Amino acid sequence: MFRNSKIRYVILGSAAFFLFGMGLLIIGGRLALYQYLLTRQSQKVIGVVTETGSVHRTSGGYVDYIRYLFQDASGNFHTGLSSNYSGVTGETVLLEYSPSYPFIHRVSGEGKRAGYTWRWAICGAGLLFCMAGIHWWVYTLKRIRLADRLAREGLVIQGSVKKITDNGRTIQYEYNTGSGLYQGKTMALSMALVKKYKENDPVEVLFDPARHELSVLKLER
Repeated sequence: MFRNSKIRYVILGSAAFFLFGMGLLIIGGRLALYQYLLTRQSQKVIGVVTETGSVHRTSGGYVDYIRYLFQDASGNFHTGLSSNYSGVTGETVLLEYSPSYPFIHRVSGEGKRAGYTWRWAICGAGLLFCMAGIHWWVYTLKRIRLADRLAREGLVIQGSVKKITDNGRTIQYEYNTGSGLYQGKTMALSMALVKKYKENDPVEVLFDPARHELSVLKLER
């Protein structure tokens, strides 16, 4: 039961980090692609506003938007949506699009907005979140496998809590095997479990008799 809850927590947590990172990568990548194509080669065209309105932000307040329609040089029609713009249905708006990929377009001058300025930072943040999600998943699986092995082959010794870290989800501990003082850190655990411990509390440590630096807390099993 406890093992299943740990795995479920890791799956949800690492998936949330990874999906959030992928979302940032998609947003940043789209901005980078648009900026590259519409700066390198773009064609101006007059479009028509087909709809205006505002939507509620999740962070509070409202943001205006317009929907527009335009015809490219080949005679094909395209529609688009731009936020932070207000207008009147039927009025004209200056747009720019890529002649090679006319489905890529925006309101002219939109490339000067903060989102485009921070496009590479958004991509970088997305990559970091993806890597963090993958690292969390891989680290926890390794920790679970180590705990299983030490439950069969390890020795038990009493250690002590050194610090509660990572927003109250991990325990940093130390133990002395006689050959030296070692430290370890648990995988992410439930806050309800970690709250039962405080600094200097005794804990049971399982360690590898061949490599004393490899250890887990008995409560991780």
